Amino acid sequence: MRKGLILFLFIFSISIHAKQKIDFQSTDSITYQCYLNGEWDYLLSVGKEALDHDIDFKRLRQRMGYAYFVKQDYFAAKSQYQKAIEFDEGDEETRLYLYYCGLNLGDDDFSRYHAGSITKETRKGMNISTIKPIDFVDFEFNKKTNNSTLRSNPIYSRIGVNTQLGYRLSLYQSVSNYSQSVVLNPTSSSNGMDIYSNAPTTQKEYHVALKYLLSSHTSLYMGYHYVNTVVDTMSFGGNLYFGGFNTKIDRFHFGMNASWLKNMMGSYKQIGVSGGVVLPVEGNVYFHTVINRMIASGNKSNTIFSQSVGANIGRNLWAEGNITLGNIKNYVDNNGLYVYNTLDPTVFRTGATLFWNITPKMTLIGNYIFDQKQYESNTNYYYQQSFLGGIKWKF
Repeated sequence: MRKGLILFLFIFSISIHAKQKIDFQSTDSITYQCYLNGEWDYLLSVGKEALDHDIDFKRLRQRMGYAYFVKQDYFAAKSQYQKAIEFDEGDEETRLYLYYCGLNLGDDDFSRYHAGSITKETRKGMNISTIKPIDFVDFEFNKKTNNSTLRSNPIYSRIGVNTQLGYRLSLYQSVSNYSQSVVLNPTSSSNGMDIYSNAPTTQKEYHVALKYLLSSHTSLYMGYHYVNTVVDTMSFGGNLYFGGFNTKIDRFHFGMNASWLKNMMGSYKQIGVSGGVVLPVEGNVYFHTVINRMIASGNKSNTIFSQSVGANIGRNLWAEGNITLGNIKNYVDNNGLYVYNTLDPTVFRTGATLFWNITPKMTLIGNYIFDQKQYESNTNYYYQQSFLGGIKWKF
């Protein structure tokens, strides 16, 4: 009780003086005492007032960053520590908290970048390796159902592995398989009955992407994706080349992408932009928008718009809803990972995804998608539902 009273009188007396004259010495003294005693709200209040009076120094930013970190506002904490590192790029404490901010925000690239500036002894104690042959493995299995008598229910499966080649360089590889039976070209026999040709269709794919971190918030990527499509007994190959960049500034992110796909149907160029924001509200509600322009052989063009909205809805549980408008025939999505080159184009898509971080190293994924599809040979539509289960396991 007596200790608390003394602290109150100390802070009160300094506060009165600070109101009269806000300077480096008073700001340093007050924020240091607040830091020692866990007075996080008062520390932030004094810190903001000092910044309003152009009083700014490394320890102030570190203390404000730690206050936000304790309050679990990792975006604000990251912002303060990034200001602190501008005063002293070699400060080990600041780098460590930037690393932890990245981990808590799910931004592994940001964490790896700052881990590269931590001393070898500290990294060894934290079990952080320069090279990780297996950084994480992800797997997904997708079962689709439709109301068409001319198409079977497709099945899709994929497995991928990420390798850290350094603190700025990583390599991701993935293999996948798609299978479906398709009824093609009905013809009439002599008795007037239609004859259908049932063609089993499979597609095996290989995806590889190299990513390099230009800075803690900007990355470049480029890669190749091969698709081997087999319809009945005929084999067709497709080659995709893609690249782009992504950048994050506080709660905002922005990116650009470009790709070139050549397959049995022709040649397709795609260029797009993406952007979004995480709102400073409870649940960290976020928005992500993607706009792509596709130009096919013969200069036929098509615009595709996609919008996602997500939020933290429970302990370690995230939910996301999305909608896609436009014909996504031969559309390239998710930095070249998915190529939508099925026979029948999807002209409308909506769905929802759940992410459950059951441990710091394991995430379960559940996804539902509703597609409106158009037959390749006419203008009739049918509907398809997709159910996906997946897992991402960090090592």
